[in-house]
Amino acid sequence: SSVADGDGGGGGDLQSRLHAALRRADAAELKLAMTERRLGALREQEAEETQAMRQLLAKIESNLNDATRRADAAEANARNLEIRLRRAEAEVRALRAAGGGGGSVQQQQQHEAQLRHAHEAGATASA
Repeated sequence: SSVADGDGGGGGDLQSRLHAALRRADAAELKLAMTERRLGALREQEAEETQAMRQLLAKIESNLNDATRRADAAEANARNLEIRLRRAEAEVRALRAAGGGGGSVQQQQQHEAQLRHAHEAGATASA
């Protein structure tokens, strides 16, 4: 009878160790599931942030391309205004060399005002 009690006691110890191992396994599985959920959430957040960064980079690139086109157009406009200004200055020199240009003082003043306007426009465009 005492041997049977001993076996029963040994069996109870084995059973309590089994229950403890099962509780630890359950806790480990729960911890693993929580870790996997956190990892999934981090991956989702990373994907969202990556997408946001790609969109931001695309917008920056688009703005840079627009600014480059506008700068190119402004430079071309400034070159054209500079050419027009040189032509007008050459006309004035030719008129002055011809002895006053055969026009009235008022016409010369109008022409010089046009030159000043063209020069100011050129300075504004290149600024």
